[in-house]
Amino acid sequence: MGMSQLINEASGLLASFAAEKNKVTAAVAAALAALTMDRYYYVDAVLGNDDNAGTSTAPFKTIKKAIDTMPIGGFGKVQLVPGQVYTIPNGKNIDMYGKHVTVFGRKGEPLPVIVNETVYAPTANTLVSSGFTLRKTALLFMYAKLKTSDRPADDHGLSDYRGYGIITRQDQSSGWVGLYGCEVEVNQTSFMRLPTGGCDIDFAAYDTKITNPGNGKLLDLDYGVPLKASFASITLPAGVKLADLISNIVRDVNGN
Repeated sequence: MGMSQLINEASGLLASFAAEKNKVTAAVAAALAALTMDRYYYVDAVLGNDDNAGTSTAPFKTIKKAIDTMPIGGFGKVQLVPGQVYTIPNGKNIDMYGKHVTVFGRKGEPLPVIVNETVYAPTANTLVSSGFTLRKTALLFMYAKLKTSDRPADDHGLSDYRGYGIITRQDQSSGWVGLYGCEVEVNQTSFMRLPTGGCDIDFAAYDTKITNPGNGKLLDLDYGVPLKASFASITLPAGVKLADLISNIVRDVNGN
């Protein structure tokens, strides 16, 4: 075998090795990316597609897809497009089990709007609202507007106006919800619904404007449900006190 042939064969072997090495490197990188517990996704309700990768150039279409894609126990950020409306349809609740998520718009730009739906459920003879279901999780909204739904046109005369809330707490311990630089429009259904049997939760709102066109509550508690809440720099409707927007507050004999 001549020298030139040896050199050619060696070059071919090196090229094959380099190609295989690149495949292995790419596979390892993909595996590590899948294992990371910290995710950042973009969501565009107009141009996005839930079959995309959730990047800035290939955004998801729904908040649900972004949060569902995050690993349990992980941390994630979901960036929304300013001014867009993001509807959480009936039957498409966003399960927040064991996840720590920030959903946000861009400061100084029109707030993205997150709205839910409320329908009448005939089998249970009650109103059911879509939204975020919290279980052992933390959820922060920044520079966004959250708008609760009205009652359905055919509500079968139910006296219970509340529905389930755009945010619903389930029977799992520990949890936190925060609002920063947000607006909350509470219509005929409530913003956060904490039913009997639910465990404790912390709630914080800072630099947030609250409007109340309907008769829903900001924090809708059943009797005996514990809640630790803190507020700062809150703007309320004229003539409305914060306590007016929270149900079933336990008061002492002096009304405090």
